[in-house]
Amino acid sequence: MSLGLSSNLLSLLMFLEIVTVSSYFIPTLKFEKIDWLSYLRY
Repeated sequence: MSLGLSSNLLSLLMFLEIVTVSSYFIPTLKFEKIDWLSYLRY
């Protein structure tokens, strides 16, 4: 029982870490895409 609970907490922490990392990287990717679009326009 405790083993399943610890594994659930570990998977939850990994999920939160992935979400925070993706939320940190996605805006930069969007800005890079906008920069590429403005660069291709010129």
